Amino acid sequence: MYMKVIIINDHNDVNEFNHEMQLFNNKKSSFYDAVIAGFFMKNCHHCDDFKPEWNKFENYCSSKKRNPNILIARVPHNFSSHIDFDTSNLNGFPTVLGQNKNMKHARMFDKERNMKNLRSFLNSLVKKKRSHQQRKKSIKDVMVELLSRKKHHGHKKKKSLAPILKMLSSLKRRGGKKSRKLNKKSRRKIKSRRKIKSRRKIKSRRKK
Repeated sequence: MYMKVIIINDHNDVNEFNHEMQLFNNKKSSFYDAVIAGFFMKNCHHCDDFKPEWNKFENYCSSKKRNPNILIARVPHNFSSHIDFDTSNLNGFPTVLGQNKNMKHARMFDKERNMKNLRSFLNSLVKKKRSHQQRKKSIKDVMVELLSRKKHHGHKKKKSLAPILKMLSSLKRRGGKKSRKLNKKSRRKIKSRRKIKSRRKIKSRRKK
């Protein structure tokens, strides 16, 4: 995890921010998942009222044990045109803009300016959705676990298959058509194996 806060006061800070933005814009780089920039103006009472909440937000992000890969910047109004960041939604001050790697343009924070809403804004930017590949892999893992349990325990542990079937059904809801097909096939296999075992039991009883 990598997290950085840049408070822009001069052109050196601008250069530092622009260098970090190059890392963010590089698709191969995994330094930052998102960028959040707060824009402020001097002698603006709205900005002065918002600064304590923004400071809390900066402290929260920097002190968090498992902080996200995020770049946070505090930008004065006179440097807003010098930074390599999308400011098309910058119409007044104070303004908070956020962008992740999947977004073409920065999104404006439009809720009440407080710590709680800033945290939810951050979470909305860094929240990761599981890819189809990851879902497919998890289904495969469940099937391996299912087969290993069947092999080691046999018919004595039939009840232990219930949680695995629940996992398969939850993955079915999350996944697409391919995952649904896999779930149907796995259930058919389980049913067919149970039928074969029950038939064998009946035959063995009859022989006795």
